Amino acid sequence: MVGYLVLGAALAIGLALIIRGLRGATAGQAMRWLWQSIAVVSVLAAAYFLVTGRPAYAIVPALGVLVGVLGWLIDAALGPRKPHTSRVNTRFLKLTLDHRSGQVTGDIVDGPFVNRRIESLRVDELVDLFVYYQREDEPSARLIEAYLDRTSPTWRVRYGPDGAPKEDAYSATARPGGPMSKSEALRLLGLQLGATADEVRAAHRRKLQEHHPDRGGDPDTAARINQARDLLLEG
Repeated sequence: MVGYLVLGAALAIGLALIIRGLRGATAGQAMRWLWQSIAVVSVLAAAYFLVTGRPAYAIVPALGVLVGVLGWLIDAALGPRKPHTSRVNTRFLKLTLDHRSGQVTGDIVDGPFVNRRIESLRVDELVDLFVYYQREDEPSARLIEAYLDRTSPTWRVRYGPDGAPKEDAYSATARPGGPMSKSEALRLLGLQLGATADEVRAAHRRKLQEHHPDRGGDPDTAARINQARDLLLEG
């Protein structure tokens, strides 16, 4: 009589485990519950045969325990791993963080430098983005700030709150013959990142009036002002 009670309890517990495991579970979770249920039911069945004085019959349930435990271990070993990367999307950014290396990569999906990779931007361009995002989208600003802190820890020492370098490395006379960056062009015309084409043209006219050679201005400065306009209008 006791043996039948043990066997009935084993079946009831096994059925309860299976129902619990399948309810709202993913395929992987269902498989893990199945292996565990096989092991538990096999243990109870083996106990039934031992209690009823038939230890020889306990060999089959013992094998069931082995199958259940092995199945659960294999499933755990081959099951899904935690992802090594995580993604963060904002209005302007779509970034990926590699947790193993700490490297951040991703795309600028809107606004200035759209379709550029964040890892391709220079420090001055990233600082300009940070200032721009502070006005337009705080989550994007925090991401750029964290990226700058990681890739260029001294950027706060080198740039002011408005994004301008603390030493005037972008003045028109500092590098009269050198290549011009977008950041330099913006500062030369007194503009901020995100300026429209009309704003660029208006600023160009203003600056050119101030520095035109016919009015006593420096020809090199006037040439740089024209270069800044052309660079910004090209996008």
